[in-house]
Amino acid sequence: ESRYPFGRHAQQALMEIEDAEFCAVVASGLLACTLPFIAFAQAGAHVLVGDNTYGPTRRFCIETLPRYGVQSSFYAPAAGRELEAQFRPNTRLLWLESPGSLTFEMQDVRLLVELARKRGVVTAIDNTWATPLYFQPLKCGVDVSVHAATKYICGHSDMLMGTITCAQPAWAPLRQILFNLGLVVSPEDAYI
Repeated sequence: ESRYPFGRHAQQALMEIEDAEFCAVVASGLLACTLPFIAFAQAGAHVLVGDNTYGPTRRFCIETLPRYGVQSSFYAPAAGRELEAQFRPNTRLLWLESPGSLTFEMQDVRLLVELARKRGVVTAIDNTWATPLYFQPLKCGVDVSVHAATKYICGHSDMLMGTITCAQPAWAPLRQILFNLGLVVSPEDAYI
């Protein structure tokens, strides 16, 4: 399979900026945020979400995930090692956001990734506010980085778009859900 699964220049540029192996461009930032939950958490799973997460992502965790048998717990964004006590045997995803939406707390991403990795838990981060210019989460061990590209990447209001970048291990579940749901962005939007 090609390093650039869809052969689009937008994806190539984002992979280079994020130091990623794979990239998906989707129709909105919220879609980019919610897809990792769908890809990595099945019925009976638990996800840990920073309490400072983007409001619509939080609402998705509270209102939508329970309909599919997924439990969500919210943790204090400044949690360090004390987060260890909140992992459960069925925790499948640790959701990060640093800086967090509206409150802009900074998280110890390397430490939280280490805690998750010890338990085989996938990590994903909403990197919208930091942008890949100021933080490259994949270099810190994060499995999946998402952006509401609508904001900085696309010029804040010129268009709606989201991005998902990752390394090889995380790509298969994301690719499957993208293809199963037909989630793509139009070529014209990608060009812009």
